[in-house]
Amino acid sequence: MTLMHYTSVTGLVITAPHKASLQEIEVPCVPEFVTVQVHLCGICTPEQRVFRGAKKTYPYWGGHELCGRVESDRSSSHSPLAPGTPVAIALMPRCGHCEACRRGLDNHCAYLNPTTTNLPQGPRGFSNCITVPRYQVFPLPASVDMLTAALAEPIACALRSVNRGAIASGETAVVIGSGTMGLLHVILLMLKGVRVLVFDNDVAGLEQARASGADYVGALDETLVDVVKDLTNGWGAHAVFCTRGGSTAIEWAIRIAARNGRVVLFQSVLGSDNVRLSANDLHYREIQLVGSIAQGANDFRAAVSILAHHATRFNSIKRVVFPYIRGEEALDCALGSEFNRVMIAFSQDAEKLVSQ
Repeated sequence: MTLMHYTSVTGLVITAPHKASLQEIEVPCVPEFVTVQVHLCGICTPEQRVFRGAKKTYPYWGGHELCGRVESDRSSSHSPLAPGTPVAIALMPRCGHCEACRRGLDNHCAYLNPTTTNLPQGPRGFSNCITVPRYQVFPLPASVDMLTAALAEPIACALRSVNRGAIASGETAVVIGSGTMGLLHVILLMLKGVRVLVFDNDVAGLEQARASGADYVGALDETLVDVVKDLTNGWGAHAVFCTRGGSTAIEWAIRIAARNGRVVLFQSVLGSDNVRLSANDLHYREIQLVGSIAQGANDFRAAVSILAHHATRFNSIKRVVFPYIRGEEALDCALGSEFNRVMIAFSQDAEKLVSQ
């Protein structure tokens, strides 16, 4: 019987509402895995929900938007990664053999096949070092800086949504919401040559949407129905992406969609927030209501390619970096709206980016 070897890493663990601490955690050294020194890890919605107490899954070892450099590659890959290679990491497990994976829906694998360990629950990207299977590691060109590399995962999620919208160059898209994910939708749609209209009631967010390339920005209220009608000569939007606004925004989205248009539900809604719709709207106008969740391996690979060629297009995303010793402060900052992404630095190189 082979004995399992362990190594100690420093992890930032959320222990209670508005409480987090650095802990030395023993993790298994899995043979044929890749060890990565984590540089930066962004704070996303799951960590925010746990930290503010909306989801009480303690202790929680969060973090899934991370980049770093390879320490060692012990995988059986024919092209092993050299030490120091900059990488982004997609922490979603993909077994490769379940029904979802076989059908090309590997973004659903983690939801269908949850795993349990003796470690604190969570993706565990809030760490100075992480060991993962080779398929989760995506090399980056040296030209992509760390601040941008750490956006690979949310870009991959937004890219999946854009692709689910099946929109083509020259068509018109509406993005409802100018938060972080709304802005990423705007940038990706602009790269496809799509005309983009953005609606929200966040004035600062709309300014960012305009800076990101949006062709029109306006208020998120019922007047958007007439605005979209006027801007499209009565035809409507070929695709509408709902990134915030709840059920009401989804109902408006269906009203402004063109015939044979797609309404993509990128956002989730509260369990009690029911959407009212007319089945005849979907039937007579042939509107497609589509969901989008997380990202698949192909989405992540495409996101890395976009970063390699268009990294500067994401400069409008406001980011701030905290050192890991101020992790609790970083989590508290992420609950606010001043920045699109609060990131935690886990390496000395990344700590040079600390701005507060």
